[in-house]
Amino acid sequence: METSNDYKKEEDFALWELYAIRHKMAKQKIDLKKIRTTSKKIIEKYKLKNLRFVTKKK
Repeated sequence: METSNDYKKEEDFALWELYAIRHKMAKQKIDLKKIRTTSKKIIEKYKLKNLRFVTKKK
C-alpha cells in the first residue's frame, strides 16, 4: 500500500505500518464503533477468552 508517510520503512517498521493502517482505515471511513463491533464478533467467534475490552470509568 502506497501512502505518504513520515517514517521510512527501514527506520521504524512498526510506526510505518501503523501509519499505513490508519490511512487505510480513514479511506474506508472505519470508526471506533465499527472497530469495537467487529472485534467483539471475532473474539466471540474464535472464543478468545484472553482478550477483553477495557473502558474508561468516569
